[in-house]
Amino acid sequence: MKLGGLDISTVKLGTNQVQAVYQGSNLVWQNAPVATAATGVGQTSFTANWNAYSGATYYLLDVSESSDFSTFVYENQITTSTSYVVIGLNSNTTYYYRVRASTEAYDPDYEAVINYAISQGYNLPSYSQQLKQNQLVLDLKDGGIWSKLDTFAVFATDGDEDFALIDWKTLTQYTAVNSPTFTTNAGFNGNATSSYINSNFNPLNDSIHMQTNDASFGMYIKTAGTITNRGHGNFSTANGAGIYLNPNGTGAVRIWMNSGGVFSGNNLNRVGFYQIDRSSSLNVNYIKNGVQIENTTIDSTFRPDGNLYFLASLIGSSAGDFNDDQLSLVYAGSSLNSEKANFNNAVNTYITSL
Repeated sequence: MKLGGLDISTVKLGTNQVQAVYQGSNLVWQNAPVATAATGVGQTSFTANWNAYSGATYYLLDVSESSDFSTFVYENQITTSTSYVVIGLNSNTTYYYRVRASTEAYDPDYEAVINYAISQGYNLPSYSQQLKQNQLVLDLKDGGIWSKLDTFAVFATDGDEDFALIDWKTLTQYTAVNSPTFTTNAGFNGNATSSYINSNFNPLNDSIHMQTNDASFGMYIKTAGTITNRGHGNFSTANGAGIYLNPNGTGAVRIWMNSGGVFSGNNLNRVGFYQIDRSSSLNVNYIKNGVQIENTTIDSTFRPDGNLYFLASLIGSSAGDFNDDQLSLVYAGSSLNSEKANFNNAVNTYITSL
């Protein structure tokens, strides 16, 4: 038998026979919550309600104009509440809703991201992508990475732009300044001058783990923009300090940390996962896709005092000609040189699944 497009099997929960459905690899009990009458019915909205199920970690709500749910207005909308305000409907139209409970628990840190987004009214990623994002958090924890991150944002998502701007570590928001372009499942493009992203994160004041000689910054570039004469500072601050990937003419890449170490590589494809990692007072490691491509000496103490900007030039410097690389993921934290392969594997597993 099918419920919508989902296969239903008969199973037992203890001695009780229940109906269940597999959604991907996840077993969702069909007889758990009981939908009750809608309230707050208006011209274009209503509140869907249901009874709580003690074993549920969250609920999945479907809304349709058809009683057989052959099409969806909302599909697998996740909420931890026993009600949900359904908006954006057509007037003088009959709607149907159904709800299922899931007993699958997300990792608590990822669940906190979802709960924060729900509290802010953001559109969540699809259910299938939430599973992938939850796995990303699990992989970062397994690789010894999560606890060393101070700020972490996944711009590549099929959630809305507000969801993409969540700092998963602090449960606060990055700010999109002058509307950098957001592309679903890809990330943001800026213009490196007036259109960029302010992380609202100051490494000097806000970090938990970073020290002067124990710092790591990284970005995943999914699509490279047009290289002209100069690049843009992916990490920069209002006082002129910068850590940035700087395309230096066609086919060349410069990565540098302030006025100290500099890596220059010709014919190095900018697409990929770039990290700058400082593990001592003298050494800076430049890493691409989990592999160290250079180790250089840096002669200055460096810990930016000011918010980190992404897709921005050094604020206040001359703009020159800039490209518009597309950023899919960014982070800052303590040194992750020994975890670089694990970090790359976790990030690439997520990005390539989109």
